[in-house]
Parts: sequence; C-alpha cells; structure tokens
Amino acid sequence: ITGNAEEAWAIYRDHKIDFVISEVDLPTGNGLAFLEQIRAQDRDIPFIYISRRTDRELIILAAPNASDGYVVKPFSENALLDSIREAWKRRKCDYTQNLNQMEDLASMDPARALDQLENKFGSTEQTARMFTLRGKILQRLKRLEEAKESLSHAVTVNPMYLVAKKNLADVMVETGEKDKAKTLYEEVVDISPMYKDCHVSLAKVYAEDQEFGKLKQLTDLYSSYFPKSTDLQMTVAEEL
Repeated sequence: ITGNAEEAWAIYRDHKIDFVISEVDLPTGNGLAFLEQIRAQDRDIPFIYISRRTDRELIILAAPNASDGYVVKPFSENALLDSIREAWKRRKCDYTQNLNQMEDLASMDPARALDQLENKFGSTEQTARMFTLRGKILQRLKRLEEAKESLSHAVTVNPMYLVAKKNLADVMVETGEKDKAKTLYEEVVDISPMYKDCHVSLAKVYAEDQEFGKLKQLTDLYSSYFPKSTDLQMTVAEEL
C-alpha cells in the first residue's frame, strides 16, 4: 500500500505482486500511466481502478491498456470483493491467456499466429479483442485491406474499444487514407485524452501535413496529462 505512482512502481518492480488496485488520480503521475507501465511488463496481472469520478472518460479510461474495471467511491467491502473476484476470473481464464500467447507469437511469427488464431477460435469468438488481434496480425503480414476489415469489425462490436480504433487508424495511414486516419485518432484522443500512443500517432500526422495550429494544441494537451514524457515532442522533431 502506497500513496504515489513512483513508490507503487518500485513495489511492483521489486516484489511479486498478484493484483493491483489503483486510484485514477494519484498525487504524482496518474493511474493510466501507471497501468501502462504495468502492462508493458505483465499483461495478465489483474488491475482495478477506484475513483470518486463517474464521468464518461472514467468509463472508458481503461480501454487502451486493458484494466479489469473500476469501482466508484464510496464503495462497500462486498462491492470491492466482487470486482476483485471478477477481475481475477477474467484475467486467469483460458480465453484471455490464449490471446496473450498469440499476441506474443504474432511479434515473432505472424503467419503462424494467424493460423493458430483461426484454428483456435474460427468464427466462434466474435469479440472486439479477437478481431483487433487478427487485424494487427494481418497488418504485420501487409494484408492491409483484410486488416482494415477485421479492425472495422472490432469497432462495430465495441465502439468504445479504443485500441481497435487506434489500430484501424494506423492501418489507414499505411493505405494512404490519412484523412480518415486523422479523424479516428482525433476521436480517440477526444474520448480518452490519456491515451498516450494515440497522441503520438496523431502528432505525426499533423506534423506531416504541416497543421501546426492543431499540433500546438495537441502538444499542450499532451503535456498537461504527461508532463514528464517527451515521446510526442521527439516524434514531432523527427518529422519536422
């Protein structure tokens, strides 16, 4: 138990942790950035947000890095325990672990990963995450039209699954549909301004198109959410 993001990360790094419960708004940093750090190391550990906030952004705040839900304060002990049980069950189920294994395989052997994905699930699992994984694999294989189709299905299944929207925009950049990609990036940033990777991708498009007014607004927004990060500024410097 700790009160800020730096101490929490040090505890996670130095100890075996089985479950994380985090505030959305932390004294230093924010809960989304903390989750991003966690997911870079471990995609399977259950992670729940708690907060007094009930606004629309909070509802989809977890989407980019796949938290397992949130509990609004004040909450009862039973409500928290129920959320913990559901998060644990979801993270440890065979379906989630199979997809995680296929994501690992996709980075090394996308053709084999695609074959396994379709043999394992076929048309039985019509989830946004499955369609998104399939789209990302097809993108790696440069089967871009098929990738767009799969990612579009993911967005149809769950319009709030921002990972799918962002990945669809990435593919559209590759197919030369930059204006459509820009619209999707802007939608994602508008819905969840703490989706760091989408800021960076949108900044790259703005810089390429020399839309410096929009780039300045985006940079200011990014700095307000991620004051210690220079990822966006470095991307802009590379493009200019």
